[in-house]
Amino acid sequence: MVATVELGEIASVFNGKTPSKAEQRITGFPVLKIKDVDEFGQYVGHFTAFTDREFADACPEKAIRHGDTLILNAAHNAEYVGSKSF
Repeated sequence: MVATVELGEIASVFNGKTPSKAEQRITGFPVLKIKDVDEFGQYVGHFTAFTDREFADACPEKAIRHGDTLILNAAHNAEYVGSKSF
C-alpha cells in the first residue's frame, strides 16, 4: 500500500519572489525565471534577470540549492501550473 501525504509534509512549498522592474538589474545575483527553463526542464544556459545583494539577502529562503526541485506555479494561468519543472 502506498501512503498519500500532503506535499508540504515532505517538502518546503512556497512561491518564488520575482523582483519588480525597479529591483531588477542587468548583472548581480541571478533570478531564475520560468523562461530560463525549456520545455524539457533544462536550464537554457543564461539568466534573463538579476538583482542586487540587498534583495538577495532579504529572501534567503528562496535561494536555489543543489538538489532542489522547482515546479512552475503560475497563478495567473491555471493551465500553465506544473507544465515545467527543473
